[in-house]
Amino acid sequence: MKKILQSSFIMFMAVAISLVMKPNLANASERIYDSVNIEKIDQLNNPGDYREIVIGKNYTGSLEKLFHVFINSTEKITIDKDNPKYASVDGVVFSKDMKQILYYPRNKNVGGSYTIPETVEKIGKMAFKETAIKEVKMGNKINTISQKAFDGSSILEVKIPDKVKTLGAAAFSSSKITNIDLNNVKKIKSRCFNYCNGLKTIDLKNVESIGKSAFYSCKNLKTVTGKKLKKISRFAFWGKTNLKKVYLTNGIKIGADTFDCMPTFDYGISFKKIKPYMFTGYMWNEVANAKGYQLKIKIFDSKNKKKNKTLIVNTKKSYMRAYGKTQKKMNKIVKKWKIKNADVKFSFRAYTKKNKKKIYTKWSNETTNRREVSVKF
Repeated sequence: MKKILQSSFIMFMAVAISLVMKPNLANASERIYDSVNIEKIDQLNNPGDYREIVIGKNYTGSLEKLFHVFINSTEKITIDKDNPKYASVDGVVFSKDMKQILYYPRNKNVGGSYTIPETVEKIGKMAFKETAIKEVKMGNKINTISQKAFDGSSILEVKIPDKVKTLGAAAFSSSKITNIDLNNVKKIKSRCFNYCNGLKTIDLKNVESIGKSAFYSCKNLKTVTGKKLKKISRFAFWGKTNLKKVYLTNGIKIGADTFDCMPTFDYGISFKKIKPYMFTGYMWNEVANAKGYQLKIKIFDSKNKKKNKTLIVNTKKSYMRAYGKTQKKMNKIVKKWKIKNADVKFSFRAYTKKNKKKIYTKWSNETTNRREVSVKF
């Protein structure tokens, strides 16, 4: 009995010790070390985690090691003052001429604010990636915000400097940003704000072009204003967004599958001049102030020109029900023609009422039963 108790005690202690010594998997590193030279970091394996990383006098290689997924506790980078390529100010890495900010340590100034030096003209690729600061103040000389510059960061609010005309791909992807002043930005590249669930409304101001998946899965985004937009690329607002209202200009080029919801579009022009947007053959955008919609369905056999039929359907909804009355009518026509499949083209227009008289918009773009790559009004 005594031996059994001793054995049980030993097993208990072994489990207890293993739990205490278990590494922090959230940080993915077993230990946090005080300091290491960048040349000694093992990039291929788990390199450990460090509070300080040192760059020597003769190192002019890549800074890629600083962005290793396991290195999350760095508070400062120390660089030899005679290094010909890099400089360090207050633990932050810059190009030697101080015109580029290249790396802000992930665990520096947690929850605080940082002012980028006035000499900086470019925020480098991944410079603030996954950093813990909440505010970054940018100088007026900055003209470039590179790819993934603030990817996964804790930044909350940003005012883009006057000279920045383009935001790099994934520049703010997965960040905690809640408010951004886009200022003079004309182009937003792909994935720039995807998964930014803190965004609820955005004024695109001078933006003319939005890249693919730029606002993908921004689940709390409800209002978008883009009075100068000329092009929205595919999947820009896809991914279970909750968009309710979109303010756009007429004549915009919109990619296929741009929206996976049915927001109301406000074009800001006379109702008669509006040319609305058809998402697919079964969904179209709601038009502000519309009382209903008229759907035009062209059914035809591309192999036999005599077999063609046009249906006009009036509805209050901005979609056509699957297997509803209209679908059944379409199926009857095809069955009567004794063919397996027919080609279908859809378009719609909205209407409102004034003095009991219907006033219509222009007809929308025409789509087929297969989604188009892009649509131009």
